[in-house]
Amino acid sequence: MTKLPRRTNSQRIGGSAADLLNSVFTNFCNVIPVPQDRDMGIDFICELMQGEYPTGKLFNVQCKGKEESELKGDSIGFDIKVTTLNYWLILPNPTFLVVVDRQNYNFYWSFPKDFLSSLNKNWQEQQTVSIPVPLQNRFEQDVDALPAQLVSIVNMHASATPRQGDYLGTLTLEFDRSSSPERMTIKGLMHYYLEGSRIANAKCAYGSPGSTVTVYAQTFGGEGYSKEVKARAWGELKAGEAILLQMPFERNYILSHETFEKICYLLSLDFTNCELHKNLMSPRGGYPGGSISVIVDGRPISAIAWYEIPPGKLNLFKVDGQWYAISLMASKTVSTETTERKTGSYLHPDPRREILWHYFDLSGGKCSLPLKFQNTL
Repeated sequence: MTKLPRRTNSQRIGGSAADLLNSVFTNFCNVIPVPQDRDMGIDFICELMQGEYPTGKLFNVQCKGKEESELKGDSIGFDIKVTTLNYWLILPNPTFLVVVDRQNYNFYWSFPKDFLSSLNKNWQEQQTVSIPVPLQNRFEQDVDALPAQLVSIVNMHASATPRQGDYLGTLTLEFDRSSSPERMTIKGLMHYYLEGSRIANAKCAYGSPGSTVTVYAQTFGGEGYSKEVKARAWGELKAGEAILLQMPFERNYILSHETFEKICYLLSLDFTNCELHKNLMSPRGGYPGGSISVIVDGRPISAIAWYEIPPGKLNLFKVDGQWYAISLMASKTVSTETTERKTGSYLHPDPRREILWHYFDLSGGKCSLPLKFQNTL
């Protein structure tokens, strides 16, 4: 009989590579293979172990055989679908790409999120992106510990823990399997623009979207708001308490509690059933939280700008009867530092005068306002 399913060479290589990697990671992690019917670009979920005890720190792994790769200078290149990359970006725990050299029992790893952060967002319009895996990021089969940099990234980025032993549930906290690639792009862009952000309690005066206002942020010096900074208004501002939001190498933004809660709500959605218009053109653009008019099929639609909207391509999506616009062109630079703490401040000689920053949980976790986190100093 010849009419039988065939095991492709790619499946054979991938299966063998995954088995080999599993045998190594099992020495340091609790490794949970992802069943094929749940596999959307993740082969394993791994939980770091400390001796015999679990840490609750999870990360995801996509495994590839070296035979499937292309050597490019000092790195190995893999073409990954944009839809898969968007999925990795919205997962609450970090995802690593690991290349397995089955002949020499060597392993090479990469954290694609850092590489994507260095690209212009035009990559969202491609079908695939070539992800480099540095040859220097190598470990062997008889390694005594996982690479320190990999562990550091896990410690900094991991945010979702297994609930009642449901490790696979961490893959669906953000995303419904029925979501289309277009809706994944909305989610990926929202995370992309806010990646690396930190937030702080603040007070401010009135302001309209896009206006620059003086903000007094809460510091380590005790109660009160004693640090003066300039920030751009995201949405309408009333005088009083607000949230200061800062992105690496970008301007500060100031948001009312109402606007901040709306952003957190949007980040918690999967956009499965939202109405969507793609690749529209905006001749003027708009300010964060402000109103922008976009022509769709010959008629104007009024939408709220999500982040900066420069002139150029954008998408519209509708949530709870409200249209939102998100740009495909806005500039964004993301820090790739792995030494920054998730809570606390970037301390200077006198920490009392430094702003009391908090980690911004992009997984859509609820925050009490004003911000009160136990792990801040």
